[in-house]
Amino acid sequence: AAAAAAAAAGGDAALGADSDDDDDVDDGSRPMISTAAAGGARELALSNVLYNTWRYYVQFAPTVANRVEAARAPAAQKLRDHAKLAKWEDRGYHAMKTSGEANQRSLHKFVRAFDASLNALVLPVLQAANGGVGLGDLPGERGAAERAAAAA
Repeated sequence: AAAAAAAAAGGDAALGADSDDDDDVDDGSRPMISTAAAGGARELALSNVLYNTWRYYVQFAPTVANRVEAARAPAAQKLRDHAKLAKWEDRGYHAMKTSGEANQRSLHKFVRAFDASLNALVLPVLQAANGGVGLGDLPGERGAAERAAAAA
């Protein structure tokens, strides 16, 4: 009767103020606290694994970027040389079509050569770079190592 009177009065006290004891029953719509804590711990562990993996491989980014640039340079030079040799004179339709097809084949050949160099394995580059990189060589750790050396 009190809940009905409160509802008639327009109060919010009637919401959830029922007399039955089904409020503590888990119907699957709300996560239990232990499940949420376990999920949070699992997410934290996974994020730590991802961060540590990223932190390990980011130290090799400059080495890999140099390798990609070294692979790109010859292909870019060939492309510039080819562009110098290509002639775009005012010729007939068939001559322009033949010239365009030949240029397209040449460009495709350069792109395939560049893709082949990019598809090379990174493992040898990582192994060669791994020998000389330590914790003090990481960008964030370098400043800390220098401060520690200056303090000592």
